Amino acid sequence: MFCMVLSFSRYLYIEFTVSMNFSTFLCCHINAFNFFGGVPQSILYDNLKSVVRTRLGKKVTYNGHFLDFASWYGFNPKVCNPSSGNEKGKVERAIQYIRNNFLSGYQYDYPQRNFDHIKAQAMIWLTKTANKREHSVTHKIPADYFLLEEKKHLLPLTENPYDYAMVETKPASKDCLVKFETNRYSVPSENASQMLTLKAYSGIIKIINGQQKEITSHKRCYDKYCIIKDPEHYRALLERKKKAQHSSRRENFTALCPEATSYLKGLNEELSNVDFHVEKILSLAAIYGRTAAAGAIARANEYKAYGWEYIKNILLRSGTTAAPNTLTNLLQRKDLLDIEIEAHELESYDNMKLSEEKNNAT
Repeated sequence: MFCMVLSFSRYLYIEFTVSMNFSTFLCCHINAFNFFGGVPQSILYDNLKSVVRTRLGKKVTYNGHFLDFASWYGFNPKVCNPSSGNEKGKVERAIQYIRNNFLSGYQYDYPQRNFDHIKAQAMIWLTKTANKREHSVTHKIPADYFLLEEKKHLLPLTENPYDYAMVETKPASKDCLVKFETNRYSVPSENASQMLTLKAYSGIIKIINGQQKEITSHKRCYDKYCIIKDPEHYRALLERKKKAQHSSRRENFTALCPEATSYLKGLNEELSNVDFHVEKILSLAAIYGRTAAAGAIARANEYKAYGWEYIKNILLRSGTTAAPNTLTNLLQRKDLLDIEIEAHELESYDNMKLSEEKNNAT
């Protein structure tokens, strides 16, 4: 949990997180500034590594990245002396108050029990309880005291927020997925197997290609081992696969006999759903054999009879029988082997016979 307390009014901001890394630390600052509607002129910290790189006595070396963040918003960072918890007593007492008031009453067995729920409940508690109570030290209501006295002394918010994103370079897999933490996020199919840059914000994941162009974004998932997909990313891939399948079928069709090429041309000129007819004719070739199908195509082409129904009628009228291996091929089909038929009770046949005998008697 991140906590920031304004020292004059005791106006409080808290935020629950799933990480204590540097980008999350900066994100919580930005959210706090937005909550206050301004930026404190100075902020006091203990000696955490996100703020202090090294310290030797009174000499403090600040984290360069954090100083860049502080200069962006214009506030002056200060640090407590080592082992001087009393210097940040306002925050320590606020933490104790949060534990005893909010966390002790939070329903951990809430049906959804997720990260978004505790964040939402914390914000409700802040605005309706914590900042509306009479403070035990000032004996004033923090929200009222803040608006009347303190807010006017805050620095104005910057027009553009600081870019606090966690940046990682990751390869996209062949199945158009990029891994971040334990989850995987989809990218457009044309970016498969490319090196991409991920910018992780608190609520969103932005994915950028080698030309520094944002190619997609996803809502950040805080669960584990999830796959977050956008169906649009796979549309072009599926269309290419579909075209490849159609092209393969047409190649197999024209390979049946020399007349198949001109017959395919006729199908294109006369019909709109050419690939449907090609697929049906190839199925007939599998059942009756390539030789019989080739003969039927040649005859249909001679009469300019375009369509799989004509090929089927020619095969039936010629008395062509199914190829010997057709039954074997059909039995190898898993979809046919998985068919389940509900068995009738044997008594139903006896009843049918009795009914038939009664009808004959009458």
